[in-house]
Amino acid sequence: DKIQHHMDELARMDSYRRESIANVSHDLRTPLSSIQGYIETVLMKNDSLSAAERQQYLQIILDSTMKLNKLVQELFELSRLEAKQTLPHQESFSLPELVQDVTQKFQPQADKLGITLKTNFATDLPVVCADIGMIERVLQNLIENALKFTPSNGRVDLTLERVDSKIFVKVSDTGCGIPSDEVPHILDRFYRARSSHSRGDAAGLGLAIVKKILELHGEKIHVESRENLGTTFSFYLA
Repeated sequence: DKIQHHMDELARMDSYRRESIANVSHDLRTPLSSIQGYIETVLMKNDSLSAAERQQYLQIILDSTMKLNKLVQELFELSRLEAKQTLPHQESFSLPELVQDVTQKFQPQADKLGITLKTNFATDLPVVCADIGMIERVLQNLIENALKFTPSNGRVDLTLERVDSKIFVKVSDTGCGIPSDEVPHILDRFYRARSSHSRGDAAGLGLAIVKKILELHGEKIHVESRENLGTTFSFYLA
């Protein structure tokens, strides 16, 4: 039975590796193909390109390079988290102050998109003990995700509430929402949502990183969503 258990575990891990490699290859191929194609265009048509066309092509190449770099960084980050090479460094800090700092970083982007970004704090919140850098990453990923799926004139709210000795954190948006059959899978690495209402690629590792960071803190991320009404991600911190 023990040998069979190990065999089954090895088969599961091999299947997981194959799936991960396939997903990584697909998501790396798209920006790489874009970069290659536009560089070839610039080289072939260099003498006939106008300054505006050359600037446009170079901007597309830069955007694709930045997308590729972000994906590689996220893949490396998630791999380290899953291998437990990066572990939380616990310290006490004010979560409202951290939320305020992170929100201010995204305020210019929200203003540019025409999205209202607001924070709502209770007055009796305790300090939390967690890895401040990791929790900052969680907040960044959730806000970035909310902005990506929220249309102009929508809103994104960060709410902190006290529940016994813990703080309940909610990131809510008025975006396109998630189909009910996709909600259980939305936190999987490289899950590709069917929604066409996002800005940019809907696949990625941001939510998978959020899930793994909270697991390392002994907490879970919860998702509630209704199509065309919005989505709420929530979790507890102590």
